[in-house]
Amino acid sequence: MSSVYMRAVDSDVAFTNQGGVRYDFIIPENETRRDVTLGDIYSNYPFENKIYKYNLTYEELLQVLNYALKDESSKAICSVVGIDCYFEDDEVNALVKDEVLIYQNGIWKDGWKTKKLTVATNEYVGVTDEVFKDTHNPLVGWNDTSKLTIAEKVDVEYAVEVLTKEAAGNDGFLFIDVTPHFIKGVYQGQEKIDNNENVDEVNQTDNVEKTEEIKTETATTTEEIKNEIETVTNNPKTGDSIVVYISLIGVSMVGVVGITIYKRRKL
Repeated sequence: MSSVYMRAVDSDVAFTNQGGVRYDFIIPENETRRDVTLGDIYSNYPFENKIYKYNLTYEELLQVLNYALKDESSKAICSVVGIDCYFEDDEVNALVKDEVLIYQNGIWKDGWKTKKLTVATNEYVGVTDEVFKDTHNPLVGWNDTSKLTIAEKVDVEYAVEVLTKEAAGNDGFLFIDVTPHFIKGVYQGQEKIDNNENVDEVNQTDNVEKTEEIKTETATTTEEIKNEIETVTNNPKTGDSIVVYISLIGVSMVGVVGITIYKRRKL
């Protein structure tokens, strides 16, 4: 089902909930294959859910996955495609995209935290705000924003369209992804994200240097501004990593009446 969602709306990642899977495609004994009929497809999509497609960051996807894991019945998400998600208890410990480890134990590799992707799921998952361990479904809050880009066609219509087209182009056969992607356990791959690498930590504010600011006397004339800048930049007590910026307080008809100069030093 998740694979159909992903192909139907051309998303990068897709997932579905356990309650949304209502039909088993059982292969008869002593057989190696079976036919799939329109009746089978309609039986597998009985709720006429629409497929929802979101534009998210990988950090936002992680929020959704961690929310689903708070469900002690483990029904919020049961099938994921497009990314490998490793988890224990109620928290994701690793994400692997196209065989690349992009997140591990609270640390993001390179720029993956803010990188964009598209995510597909069914309407029920997108609109149901069950609260698990005081955690709300983040998808619900995004439904009235530009993050939700598709919410029009019902899933069974997409499924018939996608699977019929696939069968026609593949001698009547359908692709079935039997590889697990929502994996209970610790990531066992050889690749690791080192704390010393160029990574984004989960709670770190992006692109903000840790600094201290030392406010100087307010300068009110051009000459005072010039002198103050020279004093700040040449002050040996503050070290070599000084940045001077000017905060405009007010302007009158006769010129600048209030400019505050700060010294900013890397810690």
